[in-house]
Amino acid sequence: MADAFGVTLDFLVGDKDVPNILYDQTMLARWREIDALDASERDRILSVVDSLVRDAKVLFCVPTLPQAASF
Repeated sequence: MADAFGVTLDFLVGDKDVPNILYDQTMLARWREIDALDASERDRILSVVDSLVRDAKVLFCVPTLPQAASF
């Protein structure tokens, strides 16, 4: 039934503890593509994703520093 509606089973049963990625079919498809890769390639991609997420969190948490005066 979940496949027929293009959703996950968790969505159908209303599980509130399921990460949003499972509700987003595009993200779920991306995850499946990554998961199908060789372990070394998958690890490399996930390392890059982890770095990007870490950097985004830092940029979100750190206030913008004032620009230095230009001479």
